[in-house]
Amino acid sequence: MSVNNEFVSREALRAELEGTRMAYHALLDEIPDAAWEHPSGNPAWNIREIAYHMTMAAKNLPLDIKLIRSRRMLTPPAWLFDRLNIIYTRRKARKQTPAKLHVAYDVAHADLLTLLDDLRDGELLLSGNYPNLNANMPGGQHTIAQMFQYVTLHFWEHEVDVRVGLAQFAMNPQLPVPVTTVRKAAPFGVAAAVVAVGAMVAWLLGRERTEDDDE
Repeated sequence: MSVNNEFVSREALRAELEGTRMAYHALLDEIPDAAWEHPSGNPAWNIREIAYHMTMAAKNLPLDIKLIRSRRMLTPPAWLFDRLNIIYTRRKARKQTPAKLHVAYDVAHADLLTLLDDLRDGELLLSGNYPNLNANMPGGQHTIAQMFQYVTLHFWEHEVDVRVGLAQFAMNPQLPVPVTTVRKAAPFGVAAAVVAVGAMVAWLLGRERTEDDDE
């Protein structure tokens, strides 16, 4: 799946977001209590962590759109983003429960609909330079409409990871959780690394403040 390059109306985006919300809730309801700590299809996270991570696209979209509107989109290197994304998701997922995730997604979904309704005429076509961090959203110019669509793409990408984990759990509920190692980063200049880390930390802190306000 990839982002749609054709014009998408507010009504179509609203329907797509609602379909994704319902699919997320249905997926959570399929996860047995004993499977939450089982590995998912993503080697970085277990099922609890991937279920939390699936809320992040909806939670973080308002900040992404704010950056597009202000023409200040950050472009961190992919290896740095991946490392921080893994660590951040693991930390925030520790105390998550199905009930908390149901509520968190609904809160983020409501915020997205409010944001969608508040956009001025023509702003769905406003674009910004998105970093090359995900195959479903390759780096380059993407419109605000495409950013809304990414919420659904992100869900379906990781829904597969959850189902792989559930299939493994069904075959062997006692399968031990593997120790995940983070791939060693390529050599990176010290000065450039400091700048990149500073920008990325500021970006993540901005997102975490938004999440903490919701909790």
